[in-house]
Amino acid sequence: MVLKSSQSSEWEQIKENATNLDIEDLNTKPALKENGITVKSINRGCLVVDFNTSRGGAPFKEKIGSIMHVLFEVLDIRSTLQDNNASEIQVKGYVYHPKGFNGK
Repeated sequence: MVLKSSQSSEWEQIKENATNLDIEDLNTKPALKENGITVKSINRGCLVVDFNTSRGGAPFKEKIGSIMHVLFEVLDIRSTLQDNNASEIQVKGYVYHPKGFNGK
């Protein structure tokens, strides 16, 4: 999943915080476990979240929502916005799904 936003101090801080997350701890979050989501890595650039998800369960859109919700919580994005006197941040993104992926 690739996330983009305008180059602002709050977005830079969010990206920095995201790349410093403990992935093992992140993967213990109930919202991810319940949806069969395992984050493999988070990389800078835009903000690239590499993850696997199991088939079945919640629809894919809900699984993406689960990832975003958990990131919002663990990165304490609300505080980052407050610290930077920003009332909101607009994030756009996309999910890359390799052609021919068979889920095995």
